[in-house]
Amino acid sequence: SSGINAEWPLRPGLLMMTAIFYSQISMWLTPGYKRRTTVKRAAYDDFIPVDLNMTFISANCDKINFKIHDSFSVQTKDKTKHLNKVQRGESCRVHADFFVRKINGQFFFTATDEKTDLSHTFGGLTFGDYHPSANKPAFRALSGTSLRDIGASTHDYNLKLLLTEFYDHETEHELEYSRAYQYTFSYRPHVIKEKKEADKKEKKEADKKEKKDEKAKPHYIRFKYNWSPLSSEYTAEYSSVYYLLTNTIAYSGALFTTAGVLHRAYLGGASFVKRTIAAKKL
Repeated sequence: SSGINAEWPLRPGLLMMTAIFYSQISMWLTPGYKRRTTVKRAAYDDFIPVDLNMTFISANCDKINFKIHDSFSVQTKDKTKHLNKVQRGESCRVHADFFVRKINGQFFFTATDEKTDLSHTFGGLTFGDYHPSANKPAFRALSGTSLRDIGASTHDYNLKLLLTEFYDHETEHELEYSRAYQYTFSYRPHVIKEKKEADKKEKKEADKKEKKDEKAKPHYIRFKYNWSPLSSEYTAEYSSVYYLLTNTIAYSGALFTTAGVLHRAYLGGASFVKRTIAAKKL
């Protein structure tokens, strides 16, 4: 007897077949998404949820206000009371959870005095509903972005938003869906500089104007958002039970066939080595 167990691949083969069946079940339960791009007319009465987390690195929370303004607003709405502000040492952590209309507009943080440093870092900024497939950089482009040592200066973030709809489960009455928004951003600083005037009279007038402007418009961090007319739709496609069974059988058959070929090759090679060693001993 060669002493080689011909049944040795059975147990590993069963384990691998179990792994294949588990992977096929996971693929069956996890949908694939079919994408298409459409053009949709904006509904101005839609309100989009916004979730913003950011930290002002060297600022007092009491000296930071939050405001929203859109194209239909008569005046800017102060939303400071809707903020969750936490002072941690010199830093102010801010969480804002609010709604904006689906029209072009802006929201911004303003400083109540000219000395407040608005250096900041972003924990995250998202628009729309939460969806597992929307947990990607395109849906939270500002996460991890930071501006440090900017002092008393004004900064603009221009956001371009794209509606992304995920259609998941078809119920008895309608198709359930989630609306999230991908976005890209550009950045532009406006540093406040002192003006140099040759003439004292002109300098005095310029200082008066500058003081008036600073009183009316203190330095701020502004987010200007625009909505794209395009939208992306992702429709969930689930595999059928027939697809699950045929794939499992096909992969299992291929596994056992490959294992059998390798096993026979192993047995043949081992037998050849033993015969060679025995012949050399004679």
